[in-house]
Amino acid sequence: MKEILKEKCDLLVANRNAIKGSFKFEYNVSCAIASLLCCSKDKKADTDKIKECKKIIKNKTSMLSNFRGNIFFTTATVLSLNDNPEKLMDDINDVYKMLKDKGFNGSEFLGLAAIIIAQTLDQFEPERIAGKAFKIYKSIKLKHKFLTSSDDYAFTVMLAMNDKTVEEIVEEAERCYLELKKDLLSGNAVQSLSHVLAMDEKNYEEKCHKVTMIYNKLRDKGYKFGKGSELVTLGVLEMIDCDIDELVENIAETDEYIKKFTGFGMSIGKQQRLMYASTLAAYCYIDSIKSIESDIVISNSMINVLMTAQMAAISAGAAAAAAASSSAN
Repeated sequence: MKEILKEKCDLLVANRNAIKGSFKFEYNVSCAIASLLCCSKDKKADTDKIKECKKIIKNKTSMLSNFRGNIFFTTATVLSLNDNPEKLMDDINDVYKMLKDKGFNGSEFLGLAAIIIAQTLDQFEPERIAGKAFKIYKSIKLKHKFLTSSDDYAFTVMLAMNDKTVEEIVEEAERCYLELKKDLLSGNAVQSLSHVLAMDEKNYEEKCHKVTMIYNKLRDKGYKFGKGSELVTLGVLEMIDCDIDELVENIAETDEYIKKFTGFGMSIGKQQRLMYASTLAAYCYIDSIKSIESDIVISNSMINVLMTAQMAAISAGAAAAAAASSSAN
């Protein structure tokens, strides 16, 4: 294993242990994702600052705010990684309102979209991005009425940061979707994957072929991506400019290494751990991404993927608990 990758793995494990130690009742998936967010900035988790940021969120939002739901802990982690968390939370609230004014419906996923825009105010004009994002969302919705919903909000925001027109972006995403659906079948996850690929400037056939190659090579080594939200990770891996066999080997080595540690073994599924391993590998290759600003691609795409997976896992856990309670009665 490369030294830089081992360092990322060790930081992930150390961060997870520190976070879980300070937030014992937090969901395991939330702790893992918070740890990955800290790793994305090469930082140790500051649990005291996360606690302070939870207070900031409570002070700056209403009791029923979407920022106090499933994304509460992750939002606090994002704030803790910023030098001025109070201002960032103010910006997030302002952007959230702006997105609603443009036509989006309030939700936790819209909160995620607001977080993404608020962290790029020095690079993009927020009102323009919000307006363009809603146009992209409406256009995609027309093509895929039943597949497109609030979980696409953050992807449309990232797509809006591209210099292409709305029509060009939507058509590129559609080409990728139709090409990938031949092999990967899963409708909703493939649509999300196509959104990430639409950010890359390469030809759609080239992009889709590379995704399929990565997927198949990992599967052949015994590491199979699921057909849920974790599939979107392949979109970020596709943008990495390196030898595919080397990338696959790094992901496999990372998976084998982290599964020995508490929180990354039997307590999580193989597909979720593979998503974490792929994320760590992607962080190590961040400088190789050429098509658009690498920090935007890696950080925002992975935050979106991870938080979507987090909410899905929490929702599934809640549904299972409710079913168990119902059967017991």
